[in-house]
Amino acid sequence: MEHVVEAVVDWQWLDICVYKLLTQSRGAEIQTVLDTDMLDPASQRYALGHAWPRWRWGGEGRACNTAVNRPLDVSQLYSFLGGWYEREEPGTTSNEIFSYAPIAKDVAAWDPSLYDPSDPDALVLLLRARGEPAYAWEMRDHSVISTDYPAGELLELTSDSMLIKWRDLGHGAPVYHRTAYLLDADGLKIKWGVFADTSSGAVLPVLDPLEARDDVDVLCYDHEQRPVY
Repeated sequence: MEHVVEAVVDWQWLDICVYKLLTQSRGAEIQTVLDTDMLDPASQRYALGHAWPRWRWGGEGRACNTAVNRPLDVSQLYSFLGGWYEREEPGTTSNEIFSYAPIAKDVAAWDPSLYDPSDPDALVLLLRARGEPAYAWEMRDHSVISTDYPAGELLELTSDSMLIKWRDLGHGAPVYHRTAYLLDADGLKIKWGVFADTSSGAVLPVLDPLEARDDVDVLCYDHEQRPVY
């Protein structure tokens, strides 16, 4: 007989995936249900006619994708998982979320052929989202793409820069984006670079810590603040 061990949890300092509170065997059963559903072409959630392409949802096939621990640890870009919200300050429009999730590579839904093979150890899903108006991104050929929820892969990450591969923008091919960022106790500051057709052609912009943000190329974010119960 399985026994569930009850524990006194200080929820002020700990957020935990509910499935991690189950016994190991029960958790494995839940994961199997998720695996089966994601691989079922007739699934109501993950059928071939799903609104998002498979690479976007197929990498999040683990029942517990993010077990988030308090106190907040933002010593790295995604050491505390979730989203960054554009900082609200006078004279700026705060309507953007920059979020990410490590791709689950130890589950049945993982299909490495759907992702860039250049650096499989750094694969992370990225998403930018905001309200109206949609992003108007100018490509290298001077065409303009309008997109609400640009998504991509994080191919390279250093202590102050990222290389992003944005996909499914309607441009006909992925575009690459090298960005500079500054992360400290005050939050996250990003200078988004210009788009390139290849990863080698993506140029890293220079970010001055004192550079004013313009709500276009230079933005400042605060980390998602989860409610404390």
